[in-house]
Amino acid sequence: MRGALLAMVVATGSCDEFGSVGDPTVTLSSAHAVVVVHTGRFGLEVQDPTTGKTVLSTLDAPLSVASDPSNPYGPLGATHRVQTIKPPLVIEGWDHTVGQDDPWLHAARVTSAVTTATSAALDVVDPSDPGTVLHVSITLDDAEVVVDATIAQSDAKPESPAGVEDDSPLPGLNTMGQSFVLPADEHFFGLGERYVTVDHRGQNYGVWTEEGGLGRGEKYQPSYVAPVNPTPNGPTMTHAPVPFLLSSAGYGLWLESTYRSGFVLGYDAPTAWRVFVTEPHLRYHVLVHALPRDAVTHYTALTGRASLPAPWVFGPRRRVDHDGNDPTHGTLVMGGVPEEQALRKYHVPTTAIDDATHFLPSGVAANQESQLATWSQNLHALGFKSIGYYNAYVSTSNPNAAQFLAEGRAGDYFLKLDDGTEFDTFMISGGGQYVATVDFTNSAAIPWYQSLLQRALDLGYDGWMLDFGEYVPPKAKFHDGRSGWEMHNAFPPIYEKVVFDYLRQTRGDDFMFFARAGGVGTQAVAPIVWSGDPSASFDDVKGLPANVRAGLTAGMTGIAFWGSDISGYTCLNDPPADKEVYLRWAEFGALSTDMHDENACSQAPAGAPPKWTLWSDTETTQVYGQYASLHTRLLPYTYAAALEAVQTGVPIMRHPVLDYPGEAGAIAAEFDYFFGPSLYAAPVVRRGQTTRTLWLPPGRWVDWWTMEAQAGGANVTKDAPLDVLPLYQRSGSIVALLDPSIDTLAPATTPGVVSLSDVQGIYDLRTVLDPGAGASAQASLTDGTKLSARVGQGTPALPSGATMASEAELANCLLCGRIDPLPGGATRLRVTASSTTSATLHAGNVTLMHSAPSPLRPRWDIVVLP
Repeated sequence: MRGALLAMVVATGSCDEFGSVGDPTVTLSSAHAVVVVHTGRFGLEVQDPTTGKTVLSTLDAPLSVASDPSNPYGPLGATHRVQTIKPPLVIEGWDHTVGQDDPWLHAARVTSAVTTATSAALDVVDPSDPGTVLHVSITLDDAEVVVDATIAQSDAKPESPAGVEDDSPLPGLNTMGQSFVLPADEHFFGLGERYVTVDHRGQNYGVWTEEGGLGRGEKYQPSYVAPVNPTPNGPTMTHAPVPFLLSSAGYGLWLESTYRSGFVLGYDAPTAWRVFVTEPHLRYHVLVHALPRDAVTHYTALTGRASLPAPWVFGPRRRVDHDGNDPTHGTLVMGGVPEEQALRKYHVPTTAIDDATHFLPSGVAANQESQLATWSQNLHALGFKSIGYYNAYVSTSNPNAAQFLAEGRAGDYFLKLDDGTEFDTFMISGGGQYVATVDFTNSAAIPWYQSLLQRALDLGYDGWMLDFGEYVPPKAKFHDGRSGWEMHNAFPPIYEKVVFDYLRQTRGDDFMFFARAGGVGTQAVAPIVWSGDPSASFDDVKGLPANVRAGLTAGMTGIAFWGSDISGYTCLNDPPADKEVYLRWAEFGALSTDMHDENACSQAPAGAPPKWTLWSDTETTQVYGQYASLHTRLLPYTYAAALEAVQTGVPIMRHPVLDYPGEAGAIAAEFDYFFGPSLYAAPVVRRGQTTRTLWLPPGRWVDWWTMEAQAGGANVTKDAPLDVLPLYQRSGSIVALLDPSIDTLAPATTPGVVSLSDVQGIYDLRTVLDPGAGASAQASLTDGTKLSARVGQGTPALPSGATMASEAELANCLLCGRIDPLPGGATRLRVTASSTTSATLHAGNVTLMHSAPSPLRPRWDIVVLP
C-alpha cells in the first residue's frame, strides 16, 4: 500500500529465528534511489534506478569469523565494548586504547513497522534476546538514504571481565554496527587521508585522529611485508580520518559520528564488510551515484565545501630559517646571499616564505617583535607572503609563554580531565615541552585565543602552519560537557573553524593556513590540508609513495586543497635524504595544490649526511626552479579548478576512479591522478626508477614535455629521467598559463621582481585538438575570460596578415606565428595575437576565439592531432 501510511505488526509466532517465512518487503522510491526494506527478516537493499543495479545490501544472517569470536557480522548489531586505556607510548597523540567486544546481538527480526512511500520506522530484535529492542528509521530523499538506529530498550546488563579496568565511553550496550554483503568486484576509496592504500578493500581502518607513526624504512617495500608499519599502530594511523567512503559499486557511505568508529572492508571476511560506532546510536547516509565524483559532491553539500582562497595561496612556499646573526634575514646560501634574496636572484618562483616562528605553544616571538616585523616587511617588498606557526596549545614549561598560560588559567580556558584537573601533556613542537590545550567549547576562550593570533598579524604575518589537534585524551571533559571520547575526532575542525572565522573576519580572503589534523568538515574551514611530517625518503608508508596516496585519498573525501612537505621532514630512517628524494618530491609537489619546500631534517641520526636541499647543487636549483615555475604559471588553470572545487567539492588532485569506476586501470591506480580537468600526472615514487608505467584514461593525450600523441584507455610506459615527471594533456582541452617571467603571485615593490600584476593581460594557451573526437576545446577562467578553439577540415595555416616568427620572436611579436610538424603526423600551430578584449582568428582549419573583461594578448600553442 505505497503512498499511504501503513502500520504493520509482524507476528513473532509465524517467524523462524531470523524473521518471517514469507520475508515481506516494502519499497521506498525516488527518481534516483530505491530502497527495498525487509519487514520480516530485517535487512535492506539500495538500488540505483538509473542503472537497475543493487548497489548495497545488508547482511541478513550472522556470519562467523574465526579470528573474532565476538561474532560482529550479521544484521544490525549492538554490543558492549570494553575500551581499556593504557599509558601513552611517549606521546598522547598516538592511540593507546584497546577495545574488546562482548558477543554481538543481531537484530534480525522485525516486530513492528510503520512505512510511507519514502520512509520506514521499524522495531527489531535479536531472537535470542527479545528484551533488547533496536529502533530503526529509514528515510529516502532523492539520492540519499539515511539509516538511523538506536537502542530503544535493553535488558542487557553487560559487565567488564573481572580484573579488567573498563574505561569505555558509555555503559551498557555502547557500540552498534551494520554488516553488508561484499561482492567480488567492489572496491573502496576515501576514508580521509590514508597513507598505505588507495583501494581499501581488505583493510581494517579505524577513524581516530592520530599523530603520525614512524615508518620502518625503504627496505620494507611494499608495506604488507610488515603489517605493523608504521609504528606503533599500523596502516590505520592518520592525522585526518574521515568516516566517508566511496564504493566502485555506485554509492558513498558517510557514517555520521564523532565517536571512534571503524570500517572493516573484507579484512577478515572476504564476502562481507561492516561499520561500527562506539556509541548506542548508528546513523549512516548512503549517497547513490553511479559516478564517485557525484557522491563527493553530495557529501560535501552535507558537510561543507572549501571557500576560494586568494590566488597567492596557490603559489610555491619555501621553509626558510632566520640568520642566527641577523634575524631580519634568512640564512646565507649560494654566494653568501640571504635565502629570500637568492630565490629572486636565481629565479626560483616562490610566493610565500615559512619561517616556523612558534607564536604558540612556546611564545618564541616574545622580545623579538621588532626583528620579526622587519623580517615580514622585507619579505613583502620582495614579493613574499610571510608565514609563521600556531597550534591549539600553550606551553606550561617555556617561560616565554608564561603570560599566555596565566591568562588562560585565569579565564578557565584550558581543557580538563574528567576529574577536574587541567590536562597537561607532553608534545614535541619546536622542542619537547608540556602544554595545556585551549578548550574551544568555552565561548569565552575563543576571542582570547584569537587575540593571540592577532599578535602575528600585527607583525605582518599573512598566515601560518596550524599544527597538531590529535592530542585530546579519551578521559577529557570539555567545558560544554562533552567527553574526550566524543570530541577527539571533532576537535580538529572545531579548532580550524575558530582560526578560519577570525582570519576571514579580519583579512577577507587575504590569508592562508595549512592544517595537519582533520575530520568531517575540515575541507570547509582549512584553506590547505597538508600531510604532516613525512619521512625524507621513499619509505612506502611514510615517505613519498605514502604522500601521493594521502593526497588522493584526502581528495576523495572532499579535501580539495592539499600538499605535502617536499623532500620530507623527518630523517629518522633511511639516511641520506638525497638528491633523488628531493627532485622526485619537488616534481610531485609542483603537481599538488600546495607546493611546499621543506628544509628541516628532524631527528637525523648522529653522523648522518645532511639533507639535500634546494641549494645543494646548481642542477637541483635549476630543476626545482623549473617545476616551481610550472606550478606558478599554472595559476589561471589551477584557480579555475579551485573554483570548481568550491562549487562541487571535487578536488584539484583527482584520482581516476572518480570518473572511471568501472575501469580496472582506474581502480588499480595508486600514484596517478588528474590535476584539474585536463592534466594527468604520474609522479615517480620509487628509488632508481627511470621509466614509469601508468594507466592513462580513455581518450587521446599529448605528452606535456615532448608533445607526442598517446592513446589512452591502457597502460603506457614513459621514460622518466630524474628531472621528468610524466605529465599528459587531454585532447579537447585548453590549459592557460602565466608568462614565464613570473616570480611571485604576491604583490612586490622591489624593482625587478615580477609579480602577478606585471603579467596581467598575457596568457600562454596550451591546447590539444582532435579532429576525430569533438574537434573543439573550451576553457573558462575565474576572471571571466572565455577561450575556445576548433578544428575543421583542411590544414592549419597562419591567420591572414600574420607573419612567420622565429622561436625567439614568438613571445613578444603581435599577430605572428609558426607551424611545425610533430612526430606521428601531428602539427604544432603557434599564434601570438594582438591585445584585444575579444577576437576570432582563422588559422587555416583552426578557429581561435577569446573574450576577456580587459585586453588580453593570447599566445596560442596548439597541437592538432592527426
